[in-house]
Amino acid sequence: MRVYQMRMFRKIAMWILAALLFIVIAVPIALYVPAIQTFVKDIALREIRKSTGMDITVESLRLRFPMRLSLDRATVVEAEDRKSTRQNSSHVV
Repeated sequence: MRVYQMRMFRKIAMWILAALLFIVIAVPIALYVPAIQTFVKDIALREIRKSTGMDITVESLRLRFPMRLSLDRATVVEAEDRKSTRQNSSHVV
């Protein structure tokens, strides 16, 4: 009975380690897929908007290998009371 339990423990531990290794490898690779980049960009902008109160828009965000980030038509509008500051960028590499 004890040998069976040890085998089951090892088997479960190996599956957990394999799953963690897969996640560690798959997530960075998935970030290079344009649809995933758009999804992550939208989530990040929504959270930044909530925490800072700034209106931030980015038309296009692309991450290219190796770690080359490109932003197209980024706009940041910071509204304080009645003043507002607006910064535009057509292309940032």
